[in-house]
Amino acid sequence: MAHECAVAGVGPRVLQQLVSTLLSIRVFLYSPALQEWLNFSVPSFPGSEWINPVFAVVVFVYGGGPFLRVAVPELKDRVPGMTLTSMAITVAFVSCLASVVFPTTSGFFWELVTLIDIVLLGHRIEMRSVRRAASALDDLAKLIPDTAERITESGDTEEVPASGLSEDDLVLVRPGASVPADGVVEGGHDGSHRNVPFDGSACSEDLPAGS
Repeated sequence: MAHECAVAGVGPRVLQQLVSTLLSIRVFLYSPALQEWLNFSVPSFPGSEWINPVFAVVVFVYGGGPFLRVAVPELKDRVPGMTLTSMAITVAFVSCLASVVFPTTSGFFWELVTLIDIVLLGHRIEMRSVRRAASALDDLAKLIPDTAERITESGDTEEVPASGLSEDDLVLVRPGASVPADGVVEGGHDGSHRNVPFDGSACSEDLPAGS
């Protein structure tokens, strides 16, 4: 996916989530709409009416900035990834700014910051899942032996790279050794752990077989 490398980074991502959430709480508290709906009030002071616009701009630039930067190359390459997300937060941001320029319209700054917070959280969860999947694949790859004992036409064995095996090769698997590829048991009994098939796709299954 195009946006994974562009906005990756566990430390900065956690910091962005924390800062955006803390600023969003202030936006929630000073949102007239939320105050009316939830029937609460907070102390006001000179300039408190600018808390929502200023904090929302900071959340948009700091929290949503990485997604906006990713959208530019995605549009150039015509590979949409975070482009729709960037469009959503940009439209919400422009709508909120319009409420500042034209006070007759209602500005839902709390919706803007909520959207950005949810996107940041979703991306963190996604990247954590990707890292865990990559780690599982790495662990699976460690089970694959680098070499295999291939039985020649004369009945002798030769050590060859596991990646060099072909579909018709006959492989000798000694007791305790790992099976270098999927295949059919021609002799003996197989109750071992199979790793990777000949077509190169990853699989992992315990399948006892005998002959």
